[in-house]
Amino acid sequence: MVSGWRHNRRDHWLMRQLPSRAANWMMAKLSGIELHDFGTTFKAYRREIIQEIQLYGELHRFIPALASSTGARIAKCPSRISSGKAEGPITGSGAPSAYFWI
Repeated sequence: MVSGWRHNRRDHWLMRQLPSRAANWMMAKLSGIELHDFGTTFKAYRREIIQEIQLYGELHRFIPALASSTGARIAKCPSRISSGKAEGPITGSGAPSAYFWI
């Protein structure tokens, strides 16, 4: 299994990075896995590992810990973070809206 690591984050320190670092530290200590970023979406799995894991609810956040308990080896890969200006999500008047205002 390979898990990404948002290495050079440009998020707001107090609102995004500090809570993320605290949660990652706590999950690393509780799971025994030396992983820097449990919340990144960049992950690669082997089919055999995922089929052995029983997932429900919000357990997708703990796939590295659950995979490790089945004997999987976990590798870290620093991932590049985009600035969010050109490649980020569409917002504003051009964004498709999921809400209808009455």
